[in-house]
Amino acid sequence: MHVQSVQLRVSLTGRYATALYKEASSTESTEAILSDINTFNEILKSNKELEHILKSNFLRVKNALHILGEVGKLMNFSELFVNFLKIIVTNRRGTFLQNIFNDFLALVDIQTNTTPIRIEFAQIEKSNISAIERLLKKMYPAQAYRFERHRAPELLGGFRVFIRERCLDYSLKSRLNRLSYQLKEA
Repeated sequence: MHVQSVQLRVSLTGRYATALYKEASSTESTEAILSDINTFNEILKSNKELEHILKSNFLRVKNALHILGEVGKLMNFSELFVNFLKIIVTNRRGTFLQNIFNDFLALVDIQTNTTPIRIEFAQIEKSNISAIERLLKKMYPAQAYRFERHRAPELLGGFRVFIRERCLDYSLKSRLNRLSYQLKEA
């Protein structure tokens, strides 16, 4: 599938993600960009000041570019990724960065025929998550997967799995809701 036929909508974030994907593909650095995105997301989770710098329209662009350059050197990010971040900050699009990253991941998934699977859980042991992943691989054989794990305390217990348009809900919250509905009907 060509990138032109896969271009994510005509949205702003889709255009940025497509541009990053095309450049990463042409320089054969898609894996490096994926690694940089994961590392950068971890940094953003732990450093709210950096997130503020990206999203702020009041900070001078020159200062933000200098900070991003230093972060890029410190974390050993690829030159393409640092330059992309600088373009985002220069164009004042930092608030869209997470959506751009999500669209980039979607493009990579489409190009590599990978199915993203989102597992949400309230509290669960790592061994149980691994068992769920193995079970899902048996249910949907002959496909490549990218597992995303997310903590969702509102589930109370158990887990939910999202595969394409399907949702497998084994959460305590949904079971309690079903029981409540059955009691109202009785």
